[in-house]
Formats: sequence, structure tokens, C-alpha cells
Amino acid sequence: MLSESDVNDFINNILDKNQTTNLQKHKSLDISININNTRYRLNIYYNNNGPALAMRKIDNVIPNFSCLGIPDIVYTNSLLRNGLILVTGPT
Repeated sequence: MLSESDVNDFINNILDKNQTTNLQKHKSLDISININNTRYRLNIYYNNNGPALAMRKIDNVIPNFSCLGIPDIVYTNSLLRNGLILVTGPT
């Protein structure tokens, strides 16, 4: 587990001045960063214990429908020109 100081150091090293101001103002910030040619999505926020962050790796290759094992009806519906389709599940 990281200490509050470790989290603060990480946050201070990756944010620019505008992002830092935005985080201080809204107490939350969503950004993406690139570390060693790997992209990450970050949500930086404050909880009762101080600063915290959630960090997810973003794959460089977007898998196609067949690789994901998605039913054909989902692909068919994705071609519709009008309407709203919600596909939900675990993050």
C-alpha cells in the first residue's frame, strides 16, 4: 500500500499546473497519461484518508467483435444509424 506522501509525489510528478489547479478546485480529475509507450487512464480524487487514484491500462490494439466473443446481434445493432444502445458490464 502506498503512503499519502507516495501518492502526492506521483500526482505532483504527472500533473501540469493547469491540471493541478483543476484538481484542487474540483477535488477530482480524469486524465490519460503515457508511461513507456503504454497509455493509462487515471481518476485522481480525494477520500477521507487524503489523495487517491484509480489507474487503468489502455490497450493499444482495439479488439474486434469476434475476438471479444460478443453476440452477432450486438454487432448488427452497432450499425444502426439512430437510437441509443447501452452495453453494460464490469469495467
